[in-house]
Amino acid sequence: MPEIIDTTALCKQKGRYIGWPTVGCSHDGTLYALFSGDRDGHVCPFGKSFIMSSTDGGESWSEPAIVNDTPLDDRDTGLCLMPDGTLVMSWFTSYYYKAYEVTYAGYRDSTKYGEKGKVLPWEEWEKKLKAITPEDLDIWTPFIKVPPPEESEKWAGAWKELGCESAVSYDDRFPVHTRRLGHWTRRSYDGGRNWDAPTLSPVSTPHGPNVLPDGGLIYVGREAWSGNIAVAVSGDRGLSWQKKAVLSEKVERKDGLPARLAEPHVVAAPSGKLVGMARYQADISGEDRYLWQFDSEDGGLTWSEPRPTPMNGYPPHLLRVSDGRLLASFSVRHEPLGHRFCFSSDEGLSWNVDNQMHVGSDIGDLGYTATTEIEPGRFLSVYYQRERVNEKPCLMMTRWKG
Repeated sequence: MPEIIDTTALCKQKGRYIGWPTVGCSHDGTLYALFSGDRDGHVCPFGKSFIMSSTDGGESWSEPAIVNDTPLDDRDTGLCLMPDGTLVMSWFTSYYYKAYEVTYAGYRDSTKYGEKGKVLPWEEWEKKLKAITPEDLDIWTPFIKVPPPEESEKWAGAWKELGCESAVSYDDRFPVHTRRLGHWTRRSYDGGRNWDAPTLSPVSTPHGPNVLPDGGLIYVGREAWSGNIAVAVSGDRGLSWQKKAVLSEKVERKDGLPARLAEPHVVAAPSGKLVGMARYQADISGEDRYLWQFDSEDGGLTWSEPRPTPMNGYPPHLLRVSDGRLLASFSVRHEPLGHRFCFSSDEGLSWNVDNQMHVGSDIGDLGYTATTEIEPGRFLSVYYQRERVNEKPCLMMTRWKG
């Protein structure tokens, strides 16, 4: 049975919000953690990508250093460590400020709230958004997605069912009514001190790409323009990407309504089989959030039909352990809240949910758990959640053995 060694706050930024981390361990034992920080909240225009490192198994860490600070919001920091020590990080840039997103982020209080039902942007938001030029958008958000009317209607109905004010209508003071995105990777050859120029990638997912048995990279993520989960590969450490396949998304809700998969991650098992998982995305409430799995026996060219696993939570981070097991790390936003860790000893044919480990939380704004192996059988996991009541989420760390 897995056993917790300790849990602590790895990084706090006073009065600021941290989210979407990933962690990895290099061949020389150096740990790297990346995250999106210096934020107002879950949705805002201020996010930056940060990196921290540790050379003593997580006992102490370097001060966070900025990797990305584009004119837009820099989100979802993935990390992949190549066998030669190259760091490959991924993230996406976002420009999308509908009123419901601001409401979701919690930006309503007595000092920033005018007419009932009306969201007022902060002066800092207005200043940041007005400083973004058309050239910035062309460079950093080349993918444009216009939500279909039925999607807006779905969100309005879901919010109403939850007893919330409908916040789907647009506030004219927010400058965009479409979603603009950029999917990026970049590399460091010196332990994160210097980074090369960003490369546009066809897909994006929170924890980024992973290494193939032949030393190349595989990146399973969502295309911005189509919404499909696609497979991209790179033979030059992420300097360029080629789309290889599109995954089937034949998933249905129990009530027969549409659902989709999102935020996937993939890992190579010892045999070379690729095991992938994704978040089950159907509505904004409920506990039916089991991870779905899909596999490939031919290097990612073809994949099995997605199928539900017994692991309830999202999104997945997959790790191949030194003894050949696979480890799934994920988070749970229904009771009991927290983060879970589950092993497979047969390359994903089954998962030992009866002995999965759980790290608790007191609030649902948490997640994106990722794990690395410090030494055989000893692990370090990072995730975001608040450490204390009335604080914003920070970067948390749990060390454990299993």
